[in-house]
Amino acid sequence: MGKTKRWIKNNLIFFISLIILLISIIFSIVILSEFRIQSNLESTRVGHIYLGNQDNDYENRLDQTISEFISEAEYQINYQNISYELDFSQFEFLSEETIDNISKDNNNLAYFSVIDTNDFETSLKDNFSAEVINSINLNNLISDIENNLGKLDYFSSFSLTDYFSEIEAIILEKTYSTTNQTIINQLSQIDEIEINSLEQFSLLSNLSDYNISNESLSFLASMMQDLTLESHFTNYVFQPYYHMPNWANESMNVKILKANDFDFSFYNNFNQNYKFVIETIDSNTIKLMLQGMPYVNSYDIEEIVKSIPYDTIIIDDPTLDDITYKVDETDTEIIYQKLLENGLNGSLHKFVRTITKSDSSTETIILFYIKFSPTTEIISENIITKAGD
Repeated sequence: MGKTKRWIKNNLIFFISLIILLISIIFSIVILSEFRIQSNLESTRVGHIYLGNQDNDYENRLDQTISEFISEAEYQINYQNISYELDFSQFEFLSEETIDNISKDNNNLAYFSVIDTNDFETSLKDNFSAEVINSINLNNLISDIENNLGKLDYFSSFSLTDYFSEIEAIILEKTYSTTNQTIINQLSQIDEIEINSLEQFSLLSNLSDYNISNESLSFLASMMQDLTLESHFTNYVFQPYYHMPNWANESMNVKILKANDFDFSFYNNFNQNYKFVIETIDSNTIKLMLQGMPYVNSYDIEEIVKSIPYDTIIIDDPTLDDITYKVDETDTEIIYQKLLENGLNGSLHKFVRTITKSDSSTETIILFYIKFSPTTEIISENIITKAGD
């Protein structure tokens, strides 16, 4: 009996190892059997829709699941901060074509097609303007939408920027004149100036490699200011002239001083690059153009001017008694006045932009103010009291 216990004790590890081995073999057999059963099942899918156990009767399963997909999917078309949510009723699911092209044990595409291209195009024009939609490759956009629907992607975003046939167009252009030949000659060195998307444009930063005078830069900045009043740019930062040169006016008035960091800047709030193009027309004329993606919205500017009356300062001058300056005489006194400096009314100029959107709604924003302070009128005066009788 003692020998038996010693034998069992000495071989216990062996028996435990044998039992574990047998369990492992049984487990492996079960797993392999399950794998063989699963491998015999079809793994046919359309997108995320599993069809493997449908016995080739796919139509009901597809129609039901595609309807659920359409009710949950969100597709957006974007351009210039405008988003249009796709109306899926303009696209149809092609059940028969999808079923005819199903390959068993593969992940297949669903087939969709736009119902009426003209109706779809009209809806895009209503949201993004005819000019923009006429500039894109509409067939490519439709094809990409149909492909994403075919993959049963729940969320998709399409930027119209990717579908333009020609990337750049002339958005705005004006001609400007000056008799200053230095300005004309220096600005003729420049062909284009880039305006990066979603950045604050700086004239001095962009032209740091050019040797151009402050006056020539001021003329260029003032042209840019005037041209872009009816554009999408915002957040204008600049220093105006308070005594304007002969080429300037209230809407074309930027003073550049490199030593003082007097710059001209604005913000491009579109996810699209633009650029200024400069063309010398003749010895006195320059054309400035804004080039880039065409606008959905239209932009109009209004300048609202409010007058600021000047003040008058009276300075007592007891030496003033020339008859030429006598302005009034009463029974008791004589008043002499001499104009030392003419007064001039100042003005406050408010530049208001009206944005008209594709649905004809409007929005107004104040771009900036320019204030011209009044000039004080200065008069010297002497009041002499008459002697009594």
